[in-house]
Amino acid sequence: MEPPGQTNPPKEIAREAIRQVKHAFNVYQDSLRHSLVRARNYTYLAIALIAFITYFLLCAVILWNSNQPAIGSAMAYYMIGAITGLFVRFYNETNTKNDVAPPDDYGQFISRLIATPLLSGLAAIGGVLVTATLPALSGQSVQNTPELGSIFNGTVTLEYLLAAALFGYAPNLIVGNLQQRARRYSTDLQNSKGEVSSKDN
Repeated sequence: MEPPGQTNPPKEIAREAIRQVKHAFNVYQDSLRHSLVRARNYTYLAIALIAFITYFLLCAVILWNSNQPAIGSAMAYYMIGAITGLFVRFYNETNTKNDVAPPDDYGQFISRLIATPLLSGLAAIGGVLVTATLPALSGQSVQNTPELGSIFNGTVTLEYLLAAALFGYAPNLIVGNLQQRARRYSTDLQNSKGEVSSKDN
């Protein structure tokens, strides 16, 4: 028996060690949450910027040339790219390596879902323009390169549709990288919670 009023030094050392371990786990979990929230905020910022650029380009086209067939064909290519990007995004989200997705993603899934059609639509328009200018880029005669008015003339061609779909897939490479990073942070966060609970028991 210890004298009254005297604490047991080993117990105090053990309590202090437990407090330090819990503090370290809390700091680690907070850093993971901060990384997830920061990535989500950056994605929403990119969404706002892309939406503004798309709106600005549409207004510029309307002011420059209010040709409805041109706007209609550009919208068709934009929608093909957006639909392709969304389809690939749904496929990638539902066919992950882990059977159970981590529950804590702090809005990452929604932000990726919103960003995908915007990126894919703009990439599709860019892909159509790149495909149309390939003859000039490959050194062929400039006469073989169609003008901008002939590309968006209200007629949707199969060649440009395939280009729009192909380039609409490209942004999923970037979004997929964001998905893998978010899943890694979420998985680490869940594992750290499990470790803390097991240590408490």
